[in-house]
Amino acid sequence: MADSSKTPRSPAGSPPAEKTTSPERSKTASPKSKTASPAAPGSPEAVAPQVDNNIEVDNTAGDAAIVTDDQLSAYTASVTSSVLDYPTEHGRRYHAFRAGAYYGPNDEVRELDRLDFLSALIVKTVGKLYYAPLEPEKTNRILDIGTGTGIWAIEVAEFFPNAEIIGNDLSATQETWVPPNVKFEVDDVESPWVGRSYDYIFCRSMAGAIADWPKLVNNIFANTNPGGWAEFQDWDLLYRSDDGSYNEKHQTHKMLNMFFDACKIIGREARPGPLIPQWLEDAGFVNIVHHRYPIPVGPWARDPHYKNIGMMNLHQVLDGLEAFNLRLFTGVLGWTEAEVQAELDRLDFLSDFLIKVMEGKLYHAPIDSDKVHRILDIGTGTGIWAVQIADEFPNAEVIGNDLSPVQMEWVPPNVKFEVDDVESPWIGPKYDFIFSRTMAGAIADWPQLAKNVFENTNPGGWAEFQDWDIVYYCDDGTLTEDTYTMKMDRMFLEACQMIGRDPCPGPQLEGWVKDAGFVNVRHKMFKIPIGTWPKDARLKDLGHMNVIQIMDGLEAYNMRLFTSVLGWTQVEAQVLFAEVRKEMKSNRYHGYTQFHVAYGQVPEAEVK
Repeated sequence: MADSSKTPRSPAGSPPAEKTTSPERSKTASPKSKTASPAAPGSPEAVAPQVDNNIEVDNTAGDAAIVTDDQLSAYTASVTSSVLDYPTEHGRRYHAFRAGAYYGPNDEVRELDRLDFLSALIVKTVGKLYYAPLEPEKTNRILDIGTGTGIWAIEVAEFFPNAEIIGNDLSATQETWVPPNVKFEVDDVESPWVGRSYDYIFCRSMAGAIADWPKLVNNIFANTNPGGWAEFQDWDLLYRSDDGSYNEKHQTHKMLNMFFDACKIIGREARPGPLIPQWLEDAGFVNIVHHRYPIPVGPWARDPHYKNIGMMNLHQVLDGLEAFNLRLFTGVLGWTEAEVQAELDRLDFLSDFLIKVMEGKLYHAPIDSDKVHRILDIGTGTGIWAVQIADEFPNAEVIGNDLSPVQMEWVPPNVKFEVDDVESPWIGPKYDFIFSRTMAGAIADWPQLAKNVFENTNPGGWAEFQDWDIVYYCDDGTLTEDTYTMKMDRMFLEACQMIGRDPCPGPQLEGWVKDAGFVNVRHKMFKIPIGTWPKDARLKDLGHMNVIQIMDGLEAYNMRLFTSVLGWTQVEAQVLFAEVRKEMKSNRYHGYTQFHVAYGQVPEAEVK
């Protein structure tokens, strides 16, 4: 995760920050001193991004997002008072103390890892743990509001070994080892404050968690010693785009608006960032300074610093979709869990990832656009491929079928979706191009499916299969059979065999396509790293995306098989998945997966 050495530095390539005064004041402020305190030796200077310049889009082929094991490592914490009777909803665990005060979960396996990763992202973005010009000899008590995993409190303790550091939170989710000057308390920061004042109060990432921000800022002012400092680091969760590539038609925009609506209904501010400077001034703080940082969502930026934090941001956003939205959408907006999961489906990320694997191609078959009038997308999922292919073939009818109706509502006029089982008898007109992707583990009889595809493709038409070999490979011996990752892979393969599903169709696709009668058959195989261990920039980027989609899908791919087929308990499975996540984040194991593409043509003369 974040570099916790004595001198955190700004990432290379990060442009200088622009300091502004009112009205662009900062979230760092001193309550009672009329002059700014001198820069503290313990808070190293760092270079921060400009706030007004647009981020330049990287249009080159080799997008690379470098995230190391150090950035993803776990941190530890201690608990001096705890409330441990946690309620569970939709398979996620929530805090018990002041139940309902905060909508997010607190489960170790998923949310706490995400919070540590989020901390690393913020520190990398701003270049330091804090901005306030603290003097170590005058800083004796520090409060970390909403400490979460306690990672910030532990890191800042190294800079202030003689200060007492207290982290408070609604949940006792910290671990057992911490520096001797750190302690954690379960408390609600919006309850009446008691006890001694502090020399420095820090508050980060509380968007959506506070009912009365002005009152909180007033309480902080009243509980900060004369000459002391308070600092807020928080989000404006509104997504923006400077080039119009993100707009109101996107599902992300729809989800975000609903999130804002739900926060308003429960009286929580989801965009406190821009408002904090005024709250500071109203409370009585002086020497207010304000920094604002644009953070990309994804690795699209040209600048290496923005590309890196963009990939990190995408990682934590995807990991947090359920954490941010699930309880709000079901408990506040009245959605069913199935509706929420459909809205938050991560198959779109997988689709983008696979297109990136194949260097931007949606398909490989040499299709003649003038001869393609009907296209079928088997197992369409969210429908993203069908929608994208419809843009390339605006005059063709594109049909996506799936067992579940989870597709997007807005689609091009030439696209329609059907709920159907591709292994049931086929009826209706034939197609000029049939496409099947990532159906590993979903098909009972692959040879029969290939024959059905052949029989339902017009003469001269094409079919293409893109699918996985789920076996994990390693060429240098680092990923051994005794790792948790390989144990999970073996268990998954065993469970699929027990239910009669082939999880590794990729290497067999070419044979099935030829046996079905296709000609002009071609087969391609792509090695995709698991993690950012490759030296090549493109493979490093693909490896990061791959480890994201694998870790995001651990429960989705494995939980039902492990519990219903192999007889594991849910707890046993979660423990294994947690160990697998640690291994995959470590970058010590140089594993990879294989993704196969096979396509063929129906001969003109041999089709009746």
